[in-house]
Amino acid sequence: MKLILFSSIAISLLLISSCTEEGQTPKPRVYPKVEYPTGEYQTYTSDDCPFQFEIPDYVEILRNPKYKQFNPPHDCWFNISYPMFQAQLYCSYAPLEGKEDFNNFKTDAYDIVDQINRRSDYMEEYRYNNKNGVGGVIFDFSGPAASPMQAFLSDSSQHFFKIALYYDTQNKPDSLGPISSFIKEDMFHLLESFQWQEE
Repeated sequence: MKLILFSSIAISLLLISSCTEEGQTPKPRVYPKVEYPTGEYQTYTSDDCPFQFEIPDYVEILRNPKYKQFNPPHDCWFNISYPMFQAQLYCSYAPLEGKEDFNNFKTDAYDIVDQINRRSDYMEEYRYNNKNGVGGVIFDFSGPAASPMQAFLSDSSQHFFKIALYYDTQNKPDSLGPISSFIKEDMFHLLESFQWQEE
């Protein structure tokens, strides 16, 4: 009888001592390990587009006919897809017929940037000229912005090209930050290799 009583008390004390909060720490939040693809850059050209640039061979070009419902100003609208990250670079082109067209497309680009910037923690905007003499503006966002990076390139008289990074999922800056940095490197390479083609 004493042995049963002693055992019951010992087990009770052991259970009570194991329930104290002292020395316990919560497990840190972890995210799945990301496998970044490797590949080589290749030149992208299309009969519909008066330009060329370099993209990695692990992306997919999506020419989606649903763009037709938006009545785009040109057939050169496409996405550069990163299926492994559920991300896409939305690319659109419009021909210009003068300074007024350029100002209209530029205003539209800034309107979208202003909407995105309302949710971002910080936005960096800077003018850009690449090695081929093509110029434009890059917008780099941090925080919970809908798009981590956008840019447009234009000669301000004939051509206007816009590119924007979006995810097919909710943008969570903590988990998607490293992926955004990876894709931004490809975007910078695209912008640096971009050149207009004479028609």
